[in-house]
Amino acid sequence: MKTRLVILIFVVFAVLLPVQSQTFPAQDTAKLIPLSPENVEKLKQLQVYGQGQPGEVAWSPDGKILAVADTLGVWLYDVEDWGNPPSLIVNFDNVEMYWDASWGPLVEFSPNGKLLAFSGGYSIRFWDMEQQIELTDLQQNVPTTSIAFSPDGKQFVSGGYLQLIFWNTETWEIEKVWTSPQNNDYTRLGAISFSPNGELLATNGSYRGNVQLWNPHAETFEDALVANLGATPYDDIVLETEFSPNSQIVVSASGIFGAVRVFNVATFEEIDLEAIYGSSIAFSSDGQYLATAPTGVPHPGPYSGPTTVDIFDAETFENTYIWEEHESVRFLEFNPTGNLLAAVSSFDGRVRILDVSANAPVGIIHTALNARNMAMSSDSQILRVDAIAFDGSGLIDIETGDLLHHYELSRSIDRNSSGAVHSTFNAVGNYLTVQFT
Repeated sequence: MKTRLVILIFVVFAVLLPVQSQTFPAQDTAKLIPLSPENVEKLKQLQVYGQGQPGEVAWSPDGKILAVADTLGVWLYDVEDWGNPPSLIVNFDNVEMYWDASWGPLVEFSPNGKLLAFSGGYSIRFWDMEQQIELTDLQQNVPTTSIAFSPDGKQFVSGGYLQLIFWNTETWEIEKVWTSPQNNDYTRLGAISFSPNGELLATNGSYRGNVQLWNPHAETFEDALVANLGATPYDDIVLETEFSPNSQIVVSASGIFGAVRVFNVATFEEIDLEAIYGSSIAFSSDGQYLATAPTGVPHPGPYSGPTTVDIFDAETFENTYIWEEHESVRFLEFNPTGNLLAAVSSFDGRVRILDVSANAPVGIIHTALNARNMAMSSDSQILRVDAIAFDGSGLIDIETGDLLHHYELSRSIDRNSSGAVHSTFNAVGNYLTVQFT
């Protein structure tokens, strides 16, 4: 099959005229200092345009706020009016970040809604929702792969490679550290979830797909293990664990092979169900629904196809609704009343909201810019950005950060292509050439 190169040339006089009518300070290029390793630390950030790649999302306990953690920081959305611009309460500037598609960035509300925890690597930070200030910054020696508050809010647990750390939420001192032996059964200790009754703690294990149940009140790692629920059928890493609201069932979702497994907490036996696939899972707070979403990425496992979010009856596990038009959903989260569901796509960087009670999409509230290519006009007034957020190319006023115009080229984000758009200004800056395969 031949790949066709399509070149589109757009006349942009109408777009540029309003910008050219503004007054910009003249640049004396002779006074510009060449960039070098010796002076790179003098660079200063002037402006940030767009939003980052989203990770976890969290609803406030009263359901009025949705927090979205992305690669820039944490955004707060007004649930009662999605049209209100979100506020970026904290950013990750000057923080050593580390994550991959398996976990971060991470975000979690405390049970009383007074604290918001977030992490993107070695640092775990806490925001006071009442005072609107940052309270503390906890550091651990390994990347944070999962975080969770205990149901009573008195403990905060962070997971990372071979360890779980229990923090006291009043003093922020470490109460205990569980360190596992370095073997094939315990390597990750992420995907943390507390049972709602506070009696059990679930984590993932190794790349064998183990799921462990722990006694969170035990002092040592050796005394804490309650049950090892064993490996997935395909030795796949478990990405999430979640208890049902009544604490009687624990569900796990694994990675690229997408196996969802359901266990009876009392007997530790797996419940035999027809195949359910998902790399992300979420229970509604009333226990009525279980939502799952497979990766949608081709692989040798049992599931390979387009991503949909499936809503199941949590008692019968019958599929009650299929929510389509997604790209590789990584995180799912119900709001406290169970009528809204947030889905985070790791491919196109969008956060979508579903009204579960009406089985109707609410809309897209968060979109990562996902810039692939950019260039500046010859007069340094306009920045051209090729990005997934535009489904093509966008023109941005450098001084104000306003989006002047964008050209939608949907073929540019075909998942079978490189995903890249390449566009260039001509020397004068009044034509834009856009090419894609």
